[in-house]
Amino acid sequence: MKHMKKKEIFCISLTVLMVFLSSSLFAKDFISLGSGDPGGTWYHIGNGISKVLNDHNRGWKMAPEATAGGTENLRRVARGELDLGITHITDLLGNLKQKQVSPNDFRLLMAAHVSIAHFVVLKNSRFGRDDLAKIMTKGIRIGAGEPGSAIGGIVKTFFTAYGLKLEDAKVAYISQSEQVNAIKDGVIEVAALGSGLPVPAAMDLATTKGIHIINIPDDVVDKLRALSPVFVKYVIPPGVYPGVDKSVNTFGIPAYLIVKKDLDEETVYKITKGILEYNKEIAKIHRAGLEYNTKDAFNYMETLLKLGCNFHPGAIRYYKEKGLWKN
Repeated sequence: MKHMKKKEIFCISLTVLMVFLSSSLFAKDFISLGSGDPGGTWYHIGNGISKVLNDHNRGWKMAPEATAGGTENLRRVARGELDLGITHITDLLGNLKQKQVSPNDFRLLMAAHVSIAHFVVLKNSRFGRDDLAKIMTKGIRIGAGEPGSAIGGIVKTFFTAYGLKLEDAKVAYISQSEQVNAIKDGVIEVAALGSGLPVPAAMDLATTKGIHIINIPDDVVDKLRALSPVFVKYVIPPGVYPGVDKSVNTFGIPAYLIVKKDLDEETVYKITKGILEYNKEIAKIHRAGLEYNTKDAFNYMETLLKLGCNFHPGAIRYYKEKGLWKN
């Protein structure tokens, strides 16, 4: 009986040890990716990247995390709370200027898809696609993203270009998915949305209510670029959204995938390789996945490199292997 008890104690101890070891390994091999609001493209791209990397790698698992967007992702990657994150150039420049992060707090992985600004009204609203001047007036009810989001920064800059302040409008600081319900309920008249094409929140409204995407003339984009050169001109082609059968002039801002600086080189190498070599599979989750490719991996990097931001050694290893690294 005494012998049996010792044997049972040994078995229980061994089981506990195995559980502890397996949980420790799981924690070590779990890769987190900060994406964005479920109403935006980042969240869907995060799901696509995670699925592809999980399908083609062994030894670790990646899971996307819904977040408030680029500023949260940047700060949490810098603090080591997230392994990877998507962030905009505006988030990077703003946080570096405010010294919320330093260039040495994170590493660059690659350029992400350009985030395309959509100012959306319902088809049956008092505004049409060419009524920008009517929209940019005092008292307009407009969504502006969550506090600290890139959407909020875009709306603020847009108002400045028109000689207005956000205080002149009735601004709802709510996420893109929340703006969908707010515009349907008449709480706001204009939804400020953005990310890679198609933006899920805009697609939701297009398929359920019908929409106009407001046309932004080139001279207005030029004013925006004078205030912030990070903006780039963009044309949304016809047919991306149901019922939007004409091209729409607008603008976008570059985005990036960044990585925790002390994530090990082999893991970052595999992540870089997996994203760039299986981008067509990512595009099955969201078409913006096609923008993650070797041709565009270094897009819009000059400003960040001049500020002292650096690529992760694991990413550099892959780029050298493919003959893409010039330094």
